[in-house]
Amino acid sequence: MAILKFALTWIRRLPVRFTVAYGGLMLVYLAIITALLQIFRATALADALLWVIGTPSAVASTAIVQIGSEGVVVLGLVGGGAIAIYNVAALIYRRTRSRPAVAAVAIAEPARGAGKRLDKFERIGIVLAGGGAKGAYQAGAMRAIYEFLEDNNALDKVCMVSGTSIGSWNAMFWLAGLVKPASADERSPHEDWWRSINLSRTVEFDTYWPLRANHFVKATPWMETFEDTFIHNDAVKQHLARLFTNDGAPHFYFTRSNVGRGILEFSTNYRGLKSRTKRSFKTGHRQPIISGDRYDVINGASIESSLAKMRDAVFTSMDLPPLFPYMYREQDPGHYYEDGGVVDNLPVWFATSVEQCDLLFMLPLNASFEAPVDQTSIARRLFRVMDVR
Repeated sequence: MAILKFALTWIRRLPVRFTVAYGGLMLVYLAIITALLQIFRATALADALLWVIGTPSAVASTAIVQIGSEGVVVLGLVGGGAIAIYNVAALIYRRTRSRPAVAAVAIAEPARGAGKRLDKFERIGIVLAGGGAKGAYQAGAMRAIYEFLEDNNALDKVCMVSGTSIGSWNAMFWLAGLVKPASADERSPHEDWWRSINLSRTVEFDTYWPLRANHFVKATPWMETFEDTFIHNDAVKQHLARLFTNDGAPHFYFTRSNVGRGILEFSTNYRGLKSRTKRSFKTGHRQPIISGDRYDVINGASIESSLAKMRDAVFTSMDLPPLFPYMYREQDPGHYYEDGGVVDNLPVWFATSVEQCDLLFMLPLNASFEAPVDQTSIARRLFRVMDVR
Protein backbone atom coordinates (compact mmCIF):
# COMPACT_ATOMS: atom_id res chain seq x y z
CA MET A 1 0.00 0.00 0.00
CA ALA A 2 2.84 2.39 0.85
CA ILE A 3 4.50 1.72 -2.52
CA LEU A 4 1.21 2.32 -4.36
CA LYS A 5 0.67 5.57 -2.47
CA PHE A 6 4.21 6.68 -3.32
CA ALA A 7 3.69 5.84 -7.01
CA LEU A 8 0.37 7.71 -7.18
CA THR A 9 1.90 10.75 -5.51
CA TRP A 10 4.66 10.97 -8.10
CA ILE A 11 2.32 10.26 -11.02
CA ARG A 12 0.27 13.28 -9.97
CA ARG A 13 3.44 15.38 -9.90
CA LEU A 14 4.48 14.41 -13.42
CA PRO A 15 3.56 16.86 -16.20
CA VAL A 16 0.18 15.93 -17.69
CA ARG A 17 1.54 16.13 -21.24
CA PHE A 18 4.16 13.48 -20.47
CA THR A 19 1.82 11.26 -18.45
CA VAL A 20 -0.88 11.23 -21.15
CA ALA A 21 1.64 10.50 -23.92
CA TYR A 22 3.34 7.73 -21.96
CA GLY A 23 0.14 6.16 -20.67
CA GLY A 24 -1.60 6.23 -24.05
CA LEU A 25 1.34 4.81 -25.97
CA MET A 26 1.92 2.15 -23.32
CA LEU A 27 -1.70 0.94 -23.52
CA VAL A 28 -1.46 0.71 -27.31
CA TYR A 29 1.83 -1.16 -27.05
CA LEU A 30 0.49 -3.65 -24.49
CA ALA A 31 -2.53 -4.33 -26.71
CA ILE A 32 -0.25 -5.02 -29.67
CA ILE A 33 2.02 -7.28 -27.61
CA THR A 34 -0.95 -9.22 -26.28
CA ALA A 35 -2.24 -9.79 -29.80
CA LEU A 36 1.19 -10.88 -31.06
CA LEU A 37 1.65 -13.34 -28.19
CA GLN A 38 -1.70 -14.89 -28.99
CA ILE A 39 -0.59 -15.36 -32.58
CA PHE A 40 3.03 -16.45 -32.14
CA ARG A 41 2.86 -17.77 -28.59
CA ALA A 42 5.50 -17.08 -25.97
CA THR A 43 6.73 -20.67 -26.31
CA ALA A 44 7.95 -20.10 -29.85
CA LEU A 45 9.71 -16.90 -28.86
CA ALA A 46 11.24 -18.64 -25.85
CA ASP A 47 12.54 -21.45 -28.07
CA ALA A 48 14.09 -18.85 -30.36
CA LEU A 49 15.73 -17.16 -27.36
CA LEU A 50 17.17 -20.45 -26.09
CA TRP A 51 18.49 -21.24 -29.56
CA VAL A 52 20.17 -17.84 -29.85
CA ILE A 53 21.98 -18.22 -26.54
CA GLY A 54 23.00 -21.77 -27.43
CA THR A 55 21.13 -23.73 -24.75
CA PRO A 56 21.56 -27.53 -25.18
CA SER A 57 18.34 -29.20 -26.36
CA ALA A 58 18.26 -31.53 -23.35
CA VAL A 59 18.21 -28.51 -21.03
CA ALA A 60 15.95 -26.38 -23.22
CA SER A 61 13.28 -29.07 -23.26
CA THR A 62 12.86 -29.19 -19.48
CA ALA A 63 9.69 -27.61 -18.11
CA ILE A 64 11.38 -25.23 -15.69
CA VAL A 65 13.66 -23.79 -18.39
CA GLN A 66 10.70 -23.41 -20.76
CA ILE A 67 8.64 -21.58 -18.15
CA GLY A 68 11.58 -19.41 -17.13
CA SER A 69 12.47 -18.48 -20.72
CA GLU A 70 8.85 -17.62 -21.50
CA GLY A 71 8.82 -15.33 -18.47
CA VAL A 72 12.04 -13.67 -19.63
CA VAL A 73 10.54 -13.10 -23.08
CA VAL A 74 7.39 -11.49 -21.70
CA LEU A 75 9.30 -9.34 -19.20
CA GLY A 76 11.75 -8.35 -21.92
CA LEU A 77 8.97 -7.30 -24.27
CA VAL A 78 7.18 -5.30 -21.56
CA GLY A 79 10.33 -3.78 -20.05
CA GLY A 80 11.94 -2.97 -23.39
CA GLY A 81 8.73 -1.46 -24.64
CA ALA A 82 8.33 0.60 -21.47
CA ILE A 83 11.81 2.09 -21.93
CA ALA A 84 11.29 2.77 -25.64
CA ILE A 85 7.92 4.42 -25.01
CA TYR A 86 9.42 6.47 -22.18
CA ASN A 87 11.91 7.90 -24.67
CA VAL A 88 9.16 8.61 -27.21
CA ALA A 89 7.02 10.33 -24.56
CA ALA A 90 10.07 12.29 -23.37
CA LEU A 91 10.75 13.44 -26.94
CA ILE A 92 7.12 14.51 -27.37
CA TYR A 93 7.31 16.41 -24.09
CA ARG A 94 10.56 18.17 -25.02
CA ARG A 95 9.18 19.22 -28.39
CA THR A 96 5.83 20.48 -27.09
CA ARG A 97 6.58 22.02 -23.69
CA SER A 98 6.51 25.79 -23.32
CA ARG A 99 9.08 28.02 -21.66
CA PRO A 100 8.29 28.47 -17.94
CA ALA A 101 6.42 31.68 -17.22
CA VAL A 102 8.21 34.11 -14.93
CA ALA A 103 6.18 36.59 -12.90
CA ALA A 104 7.06 40.27 -13.01
CA VAL A 105 10.20 40.80 -10.96
CA ALA A 106 10.78 44.02 -9.04
CA ILE A 107 13.64 44.88 -6.70
CA ALA A 108 12.55 46.26 -3.34
CA GLU A 109 14.97 48.80 -1.88
CA PRO A 110 15.95 48.10 1.74
CA ALA A 111 14.61 50.43 4.39
CA ARG A 112 16.80 52.03 7.02
CA GLY A 113 16.31 50.34 10.37
CA ALA A 114 16.51 51.80 13.84
CA GLY A 115 17.87 48.75 15.66
CA LYS A 116 21.38 48.66 17.11
CA ARG A 117 21.76 44.98 17.97
CA LEU A 118 24.35 44.39 15.24
CA ASP A 119 26.40 47.56 15.62
CA LYS A 120 29.42 45.70 17.00
CA PHE A 121 29.66 43.38 13.97
CA GLU A 122 31.49 44.41 10.82
CA ARG A 123 31.60 41.35 8.55
CA ILE A 124 28.45 39.24 8.20
CA GLY A 125 28.28 36.04 6.19
CA ILE A 126 25.42 33.87 4.97
CA VAL A 127 26.00 30.14 4.45
CA LEU A 128 23.39 28.15 2.52
CA ALA A 129 23.56 24.36 2.48
CA GLY A 130 22.09 21.97 -0.08
CA GLY A 131 18.97 19.94 0.49
CA GLY A 132 16.72 19.85 -2.57
CA ALA A 133 13.10 20.71 -1.84
CA LYS A 134 14.04 21.58 1.73
CA GLY A 135 15.37 24.77 0.19
CA ALA A 136 11.82 26.09 0.65
CA TYR A 137 12.50 26.28 4.38
CA GLN A 138 15.80 27.95 3.61
CA ALA A 139 14.06 30.56 1.48
CA GLY A 140 11.70 31.46 4.32
CA ALA A 141 14.56 31.69 6.79
CA MET A 142 16.44 33.96 4.38
CA ARG A 143 13.46 36.33 4.39
CA ALA A 144 13.56 36.43 8.20
CA ILE A 145 17.32 37.06 8.17
CA TYR A 146 16.90 39.85 5.62
CA GLU A 147 14.26 41.57 7.74
CA PHE A 148 16.37 41.19 10.89
CA LEU A 149 19.40 42.73 9.19
CA GLU A 150 17.23 45.47 7.69
CA ASP A 151 15.71 46.32 11.09
CA ASN A 152 19.19 46.60 12.55
CA ASN A 153 20.63 48.56 9.62
CA ALA A 154 23.17 45.83 8.82
CA LEU A 155 22.38 44.70 5.26
CA ASP A 156 25.42 46.50 3.92
CA LYS A 157 27.60 44.50 6.32
CA VAL A 158 26.89 41.23 4.47
CA CYS A 159 30.25 40.62 2.84
CA MET A 160 29.70 37.12 1.47
CA VAL A 161 27.16 34.46 0.54
CA SER A 162 28.21 30.85 -0.01
CA GLY A 163 25.93 28.21 -1.43
CA THR A 164 25.87 24.54 -2.27
CA SER A 165 23.24 22.88 -4.49
CA ILE A 166 19.82 24.46 -3.82
CA GLY A 167 21.66 26.90 -1.58
CA SER A 168 23.35 28.35 -4.67
CA TRP A 169 19.97 28.87 -6.32
CA ASN A 170 18.58 30.60 -3.22
CA ALA A 171 21.74 32.71 -3.00
CA MET A 172 20.95 34.19 -6.41
CA PHE A 173 17.77 35.80 -5.05
CA TRP A 174 19.67 37.35 -2.16
CA LEU A 175 22.40 38.69 -4.43
CA ALA A 176 19.78 40.04 -6.86
CA GLY A 177 17.82 41.83 -4.14
CA LEU A 178 14.72 39.68 -4.65
CA VAL A 179 14.21 38.31 -1.13
CA LYS A 180 12.10 41.27 0.07
CA PRO A 181 8.61 41.91 -1.40
CA ALA A 182 7.82 45.26 -2.95
CA SER A 183 5.08 45.83 -0.37
CA ALA A 184 3.77 44.16 2.76
CA ASP A 185 0.74 42.68 0.98
CA GLU A 186 2.77 41.14 -1.86
CA ARG A 187 5.06 38.16 -2.16
CA SER A 188 8.73 38.47 -3.00
CA PRO A 189 9.99 37.03 -6.32
CA HIS A 190 11.85 34.47 -4.21
CA GLU A 191 8.66 33.29 -2.51
CA ASP A 192 6.76 33.41 -5.81
CA TRP A 193 9.21 31.00 -7.39
CA TRP A 194 8.97 28.52 -4.54
CA ARG A 195 5.16 28.68 -4.52
CA SER A 196 5.00 27.99 -8.26
CA ILE A 197 7.59 25.20 -8.40
CA ASN A 198 6.72 21.92 -10.12
CA LEU A 199 8.49 19.38 -12.30
CA SER A 200 7.54 21.02 -15.58
CA ARG A 201 9.11 24.31 -14.44
CA THR A 202 12.39 22.72 -13.39
CA VAL A 203 13.22 19.65 -15.50
CA GLU A 204 12.52 17.98 -18.81
CA PHE A 205 12.82 14.26 -19.53
CA ASP A 206 15.96 13.20 -21.36
CA THR A 207 16.58 10.14 -23.52
CA TYR A 208 17.44 7.10 -21.41
CA TRP A 209 18.78 3.69 -22.41
CA PRO A 210 20.07 1.22 -19.81
CA LEU A 211 23.87 0.93 -19.77
CA ARG A 212 24.08 3.94 -22.10
CA ALA A 213 23.11 6.84 -19.82
CA ASN A 214 23.62 7.66 -16.14
CA HIS A 215 20.88 10.28 -15.71
CA PHE A 216 17.18 10.78 -16.35
CA VAL A 217 16.40 14.50 -16.76
CA LYS A 218 17.87 17.83 -17.77
CA ALA A 219 17.45 21.16 -15.99
CA THR A 220 16.70 23.09 -19.20
CA PRO A 221 13.42 24.72 -18.00
CA TRP A 222 15.13 25.71 -14.76
CA MET A 223 17.95 27.34 -16.73
CA GLU A 224 15.38 29.21 -18.81
CA THR A 225 13.88 30.54 -15.58
CA PHE A 226 17.34 31.67 -14.47
CA GLU A 227 17.83 33.56 -17.72
CA ASP A 228 14.40 35.22 -17.65
CA THR A 229 14.77 36.19 -13.99
CA PHE A 230 18.39 37.23 -13.68
CA ILE A 231 19.70 37.97 -17.18
CA HIS A 232 16.82 39.21 -19.33
CA ASN A 233 15.41 41.52 -16.64
CA ASP A 234 17.30 44.82 -16.99
CA ALA A 235 16.75 46.00 -13.40
CA VAL A 236 17.96 42.72 -11.93
CA LYS A 237 20.84 42.49 -14.39
CA GLN A 238 22.09 45.93 -13.40
CA HIS A 239 21.73 45.09 -9.72
CA LEU A 240 23.85 41.98 -10.22
CA ALA A 241 26.40 43.90 -12.30
CA ARG A 242 27.82 45.40 -9.12
CA LEU A 243 29.11 41.94 -8.17
CA PHE A 244 31.65 42.14 -10.98
CA THR A 245 32.50 45.86 -10.96
CA ASN A 246 32.24 47.02 -7.35
CA ASP A 247 34.95 46.01 -4.90
CA GLY A 248 32.54 46.70 -2.05
CA ALA A 249 29.93 44.22 -3.30
CA PRO A 250 29.47 40.95 -1.41
CA HIS A 251 31.46 37.96 -2.58
CA PHE A 252 29.70 34.79 -3.63
CA TYR A 253 30.99 31.22 -3.53
CA PHE A 254 29.16 28.49 -5.45
CA THR A 255 30.65 25.05 -4.86
CA ARG A 256 30.88 22.02 -7.15
CA SER A 257 32.36 18.52 -6.93
CA ASN A 258 35.09 17.59 -9.40
CA VAL A 259 34.14 14.02 -10.34
CA GLY A 260 37.55 12.96 -11.62
CA ARG A 261 39.62 14.48 -8.81
CA GLY A 262 37.13 13.90 -6.02
CA ILE A 263 37.61 17.39 -4.58
CA LEU A 264 35.51 20.48 -3.92
CA GLU A 265 35.90 23.40 -6.30
CA PHE A 266 34.00 26.67 -6.58
CA SER A 267 33.25 29.80 -8.57
CA THR A 268 33.50 33.26 -7.05
CA ASN A 269 33.63 36.96 -7.89
CA TYR A 270 36.42 37.59 -5.36
CA ARG A 271 39.18 38.91 -7.59
CA GLY A 272 41.61 39.36 -4.71
CA LEU A 273 41.49 35.73 -3.64
CA LYS A 274 44.67 34.84 -5.52
CA SER A 275 46.63 37.31 -3.38
CA ARG A 276 45.46 35.82 -0.08
CA THR A 277 48.17 33.70 1.52
CA LYS A 278 48.84 31.66 4.63
CA ARG A 279 51.98 30.28 6.23
CA SER A 280 52.72 26.64 5.45
CA PHE A 281 53.24 24.53 8.56
CA LYS A 282 55.46 22.24 6.50
CA THR A 283 57.83 24.75 4.87
CA GLY A 284 57.26 27.91 6.88
CA HIS A 285 56.82 29.90 3.67
CA ARG A 286 53.78 31.85 2.56
CA GLN A 287 51.49 30.03 0.11
CA PRO A 288 48.06 30.74 -1.45
CA ILE A 289 45.21 30.25 0.98
CA ILE A 290 43.74 27.91 -1.62
CA SER A 291 45.26 26.47 -4.78
CA GLY A 292 44.40 28.38 -7.94
CA ASP A 293 43.23 25.21 -9.70
CA ARG A 294 40.39 24.80 -7.18
CA TYR A 295 38.35 27.80 -8.29
CA ASP A 296 37.60 30.26 -11.07
CA VAL A 297 36.88 33.97 -10.76
CA ILE A 298 33.85 35.16 -12.72
CA ASN A 299 34.70 38.46 -14.34
CA GLY A 300 33.64 38.35 -17.98
CA ALA A 301 34.10 40.94 -20.69
CA SER A 302 30.43 41.95 -20.32
CA ILE A 303 27.71 41.62 -17.72
CA GLU A 304 25.91 39.12 -19.97
CA SER A 305 28.95 36.84 -20.18
CA SER A 306 29.53 37.14 -16.43
CA LEU A 307 25.93 36.20 -15.68
CA ALA A 308 26.14 33.30 -18.13
CA LYS A 309 29.15 31.98 -16.21
CA MET A 310 27.27 32.58 -12.98
CA ARG A 311 24.36 30.53 -14.36
CA ASP A 312 26.70 27.65 -15.20
CA ALA A 313 28.24 27.86 -11.73
CA VAL A 314 24.81 27.65 -10.07
CA PHE A 315 23.64 24.68 -12.12
CA THR A 316 26.94 22.85 -11.74
CA SER A 317 26.51 23.29 -8.00
CA MET A 318 22.96 21.86 -8.30
CA ASP A 319 23.87 18.88 -10.49
CA LEU A 320 22.18 16.30 -8.27
CA PRO A 321 23.23 12.73 -9.16
CA PRO A 322 21.82 10.62 -10.72
CA LEU A 323 19.01 12.90 -11.91
CA PHE A 324 21.09 15.24 -14.05
CA PRO A 325 23.98 14.54 -16.45
CA TYR A 326 27.49 15.50 -15.47
CA MET A 327 28.25 19.15 -16.13
CA TYR A 328 31.23 19.60 -18.42
CA ARG A 329 33.18 22.85 -18.17
CA GLU A 330 34.86 23.93 -21.38
CA GLN A 331 37.39 26.02 -19.47
CA ASP A 332 38.54 22.84 -17.72
CA PRO A 333 38.96 20.31 -20.57
CA GLY A 334 38.24 16.79 -19.44
CA HIS A 335 36.73 17.82 -16.10
CA TYR A 336 33.21 16.71 -15.21
CA TYR A 337 31.29 18.07 -12.26
CA GLU A 338 28.26 17.32 -10.12
CA ASP A 339 26.48 18.65 -7.04
CA GLY A 340 28.73 20.40 -4.53
CA GLY A 341 26.96 18.57 -1.72
CA VAL A 342 28.63 15.33 -2.80
CA VAL A 343 31.84 16.54 -1.16
CA ASP A 344 30.69 19.21 1.32
CA ASN A 345 27.07 20.17 1.89
CA LEU A 346 27.71 23.13 4.21
CA PRO A 347 30.22 25.60 2.67
CA VAL A 348 31.14 27.38 5.90
CA TRP A 349 34.90 27.43 5.20
CA PHE A 350 34.55 30.45 2.90
CA ALA A 351 32.93 32.50 5.67
CA THR A 352 35.56 31.61 8.27
CA SER A 353 38.98 31.06 6.70
CA VAL A 354 38.53 33.23 3.60
CA GLU A 355 36.23 36.08 4.62
CA GLN A 356 36.91 35.97 8.38
CA CYS A 357 33.35 36.97 9.22
CA ASP A 358 32.50 37.92 12.81
CA LEU A 359 28.82 36.95 12.48
CA LEU A 360 27.39 34.05 10.51
CA PHE A 361 23.88 33.09 9.54
CA MET A 362 24.05 29.39 8.62
CA LEU A 363 21.10 27.53 7.14
CA PRO A 364 22.00 23.82 7.12
CA LEU A 365 19.49 21.37 5.71
CA ASN A 366 19.29 17.62 6.45
CA ALA A 367 20.55 18.54 9.91
CA SER A 368 17.89 17.00 12.14
CA PHE A 369 18.17 13.35 13.19
CA GLU A 370 15.16 13.23 15.52
CA ALA A 371 13.26 10.72 13.38
CA PRO A 372 13.31 7.16 14.77
CA VAL A 373 16.06 4.98 13.32
CA ASP A 374 14.47 2.50 10.91
CA GLN A 375 15.54 -1.12 11.46
CA THR A 376 13.88 -2.78 8.44
CA SER A 377 14.45 -0.72 5.27
CA ILE A 378 17.70 -0.64 3.30
CA ALA A 379 16.52 2.38 1.30
CA ARG A 380 15.70 4.41 4.43
CA ARG A 381 19.06 3.49 5.92
CA LEU A 382 20.85 4.73 2.81
CA PHE A 383 18.86 7.98 2.87
CA ARG A 384 19.83 8.44 6.51
CA VAL A 385 23.50 7.97 5.60
CA MET A 386 23.07 10.77 3.07
CA ASP A 387 21.45 12.98 5.71
CA VAL A 388 24.25 12.31 8.19
CA ARG A 389 26.87 13.24 5.59
